[in-house]
Amino acid sequence: MGADIKEIDYDQIIVKASQIASAANDMQNAVKAAFQKIDTMRENWFGNSYDNFINVVNMSIPGLNKVFEVTVSDIPHEIAAKAKSYAASNQSSTSSSLTEQIALILNDVSKTNKGAKLRFRTANVQADQKSIEAKFKEAKQAAEKASSTASSLESVWSSISGDSNIRELKAAFKRLDNILDSLGSALDNQITAQTNTIELLEGAANTVEAAGDVMSDAVDAAKDLGTQAINKIQETASDVWTNLTGKN
Repeated sequence: MGADIKEIDYDQIIVKASQIASAANDMQNAVKAAFQKIDTMRENWFGNSYDNFINVVNMSIPGLNKVFEVTVSDIPHEIAAKAKSYAASNQSSTSSSLTEQIALILNDVSKTNKGAKLRFRTANVQADQKSIEAKFKEAKQAAEKASSTASSLESVWSSISGDSNIRELKAAFKRLDNILDSLGSALDNQITAQTNTIELLEGAANTVEAAGDVMSDAVDAAKDLGTQAINKIQETASDVWTNLTGKN
């Protein structure tokens, strides 16, 4: 059985809609900061492996932009507008107004298009990765805060509205969480693969260098044996000459 519409605190609904929009704004700003770091990471990492990661990043952008649109502006605005309308139909007044937020629009990150050329400054790339992951974590925490606020509205909202606004909000925040998890995994996989490749190349180079050292040692040893043989021949020849002539 629904709650008595006269008992609804419409101002509180509008306040919470503003809180959702505010937290969602923090969420999108953290994602934007992460993407800026992804873009500038090319200073420390370029080549096919970086471009492969950027392909994944760019595929995520339409979904992220939709999440921003729904959670930052559309649904909070709709909830606040409906709350005012419901209040007016119930001959109530509201003193609160929605604090409007503007949804960001992310653009594709450019690839380096360096092909087989590679730059991978391991320590710097790993530092960039930590910064990106920190921003993803910040975004997910803001999304969780907004989703929790939406959940606190769910009961009262379902009592006055038959729409799916709250469910759509929570689904959008969950979608953001999944997208950022996927991006974090893709970044980690590409960095791990590149690091392993470099370690293998360095190992191969060391093996070649070691083989070269062995060959060099063998050559030196052969030279030593040759010198010893020549010295021995010279000594023997001298002994023979002394024996024959009696002269040193």
